[in-house]
Amino acid sequence: MKKARLEKRLSHILSHYLATHLERDAAAPPLITIQAIDLSPHLDCVRVGLSFISLETPFDAEVFLEKKIQPHTWRIKREIAQTLRHAIRRVPRELLFYVDHTPTKAAALEALLQKVAHPQKARTY
Repeated sequence: MKKARLEKRLSHILSHYLATHLERDAAAPPLITIQAIDLSPHLDCVRVGLSFISLETPFDAEVFLEKKIQPHTWRIKREIAQTLRHAIRRVPRELLFYVDHTPTKAAALEALLQKVAHPQKARTY
């Protein structure tokens, strides 16, 4: 129970820090939301799921992540370590970003459910 509380607290702190960092450092950013923060059992690795709302295709999101965010991962890790070094005993060594496609899939599923729930009336000539 104590470990779950620590993981929840750490994920909350990381999400707050990453949100402010991404908002501050992204030049002309699309709308970025943090969808998930997954912590490894020993808190060595943090996986951050990002969603890009204003980009056209999932490929654009992958390219933006690769070109604009991943090159700065080392700096983000260093700043997290400096910020959290007194709060927690062990700072995560790995910080991995990935594109979370859940909102896109949810929108497609919602559109499909709307289509099934309200089928167009059959035309009679």
